[in-house]
Amino acid sequence: MKRAGVAYLFPAERRVALSNLAPHYFFGAFRESHGLDLLFDGEERSLLDRKRPNEVAVLLVGLSYEPSYLTFVRYLQANGIPVLRSDRPAGNFPLIIAGGVAPSLNPQPLLDICDAVLCGEAEPMHDDLTALLDSPATARELIAKLPYAAKPGRKPRIIQAAAGRFAVHSHPELAAEGNEFGGRTVLELDRGCIGKCYFCAARHLYGESREADRHLITHAAEAAFKRGEDIALLGTGLESVSYFDDLLDRAIAAGRTVSLSSVRIAGFTPQRAARLVAAGVKTVTLAPESMVAATRSRIGKPLSDESLFAAFELAKEHHFRVKLYLMAGLPDGDSAAEAQALIAFFTDLKKRKLTVPLSLSVSPFCPKPGTPFRDKALMPKKEYEHFRAAAMRGLDKLMPQMPIEWFSWRESLLQTALGRLGTDGAQFLAAYADTGNLRTAEKRSGIRLEDAASEIAGITVATGRKKSA
Repeated sequence: MKRAGVAYLFPAERRVALSNLAPHYFFGAFRESHGLDLLFDGEERSLLDRKRPNEVAVLLVGLSYEPSYLTFVRYLQANGIPVLRSDRPAGNFPLIIAGGVAPSLNPQPLLDICDAVLCGEAEPMHDDLTALLDSPATARELIAKLPYAAKPGRKPRIIQAAAGRFAVHSHPELAAEGNEFGGRTVLELDRGCIGKCYFCAARHLYGESREADRHLITHAAEAAFKRGEDIALLGTGLESVSYFDDLLDRAIAAGRTVSLSSVRIAGFTPQRAARLVAAGVKTVTLAPESMVAATRSRIGKPLSDESLFAAFELAKEHHFRVKLYLMAGLPDGDSAAEAQALIAFFTDLKKRKLTVPLSLSVSPFCPKPGTPFRDKALMPKKEYEHFRAAAMRGLDKLMPQMPIEWFSWRESLLQTALGRLGTDGAQFLAAYADTGNLRTAEKRSGIRLEDAASEIAGITVATGRKKSA
């Protein structure tokens, strides 16, 4: 079969995939020069050129978080592409190159699956990717020379774009395909993080906060307004971006509305709250992570209780809905005390008459590679269940109408295990591709997820293979 061209796969359903900005970046960067097309999970042909995955010469893959590895390998299997690289003779199948946040944190489980795993941000890779796409036949020689191409048993170098050297936003040609932001144009304002949270990969993988190119982002926002589109702003510290308020003012002047990924509590001021209202923001997302002040301080997020109540005062005054995000099982904490503190917070909230339309999301803490908490433990499943039961006993009485989302412990286990597995993780993923069943994959590969999750993180230690008796 003759193979030509390049496709970018984001292994998710189309609307979900296009809510991530990576497909938009690659489409804008390589559609005109190399005919890059997009592939999505559940679709047999590419978006525009209607090519099958096995018909392209190069398949670029974006993996934003570890459980998407499962979708990725099932996608390969479903489209007749062997999962393991050793089963794909050169020239008979697409060259598979993966990147994204998850493999940048730990590329090892993908090294026997992909022909290359590139670690870091795409913009500074542009010239190398151009050379690679110009000559797929010599790609392996080029990849071998790249310092940010992962290798077995070695910590990868993470390449980053300098401040002002990136400006990723929704591509106008893809607007008709929709996204999870109500079809808004999505703009990324910063990378890295202004905060110093010990659990979060954003700061420890991508460094201190860097702003996107102001001119290009402003131009993209104004173009969206002229098309009659609203905007969504993404970033880890939006309110710290130097031109954040200017974007809000531009939206207000154009009569358009804005939605936000989140607002840091420290940046949620009366002046900003008023501006957000004028920009049509109806919901603010707050993530204190814990209702115990000592825990917040210990994880590098030293917020006072009064700052939390002040945020709710602003939310009530300006009629915002609030999405509240917490973590269970944070390192060196007491889950019973955390549940009691959660109930006590909502008790106080009601006493202060600060209840607003509110939803709560709780996820188990996941130790991420590269962070100061990389070697900490994932809380046991039973402890998570006990925490949930204790919290719900109180919340059912205090906030019976409040929507509560409890994230899956199993998904957190997957994130932790795949973040710690070594190259033999490919055997687990290949077994999963065959069966679609995690337990069967564990038996076939000899790798237990709970063993892998309990190992100390690092690419030179044991990788989670079942120990012999």
